[in-house]
Amino acid sequence: IFSVLGIVMGCMMIFRQGTVITVIVSIYLIVFPIIRILLADNKMDCLKSEWVKILLGVLLLMFLPALLHAADTIVYYTLTIAGWLAIGISVLSFIISLVSLIKHSQKANDVVFIVPPEEQNKD
Repeated sequence: IFSVLGIVMGCMMIFRQGTVITVIVSIYLIVFPIIRILLADNKMDCLKSEWVKILLGVLLLMFLPALLHAADTIVYYTLTIAGWLAIGISVLSFIISLVSLIKHSQKANDVVFIVPPEEQNKD
């Protein structure tokens, strides 16, 4: 059961990031180690191996507002930079296309079309 829940939690962390998933992961990191400790025969050995997970879950809950602010700031700047890059690439692509079109139109004016003699007299 723990493995299946771990896989589900991993998929949720990948595809559904946000506040709710952070709270769920925090609860997961607190509740399941406590259950493992309560079910263990040697509780002290189990506590020694599970205390890091419990501490991490508590820290995630404590620092959740700071994490959200930092994540919002990172996303804001990332999207701002990506937006400016998209605008710059679009403008550069437009300029290259325009220059290419002008060059090809000038070459088209210089091209001499050879018309077969039977086509010349049809007018």
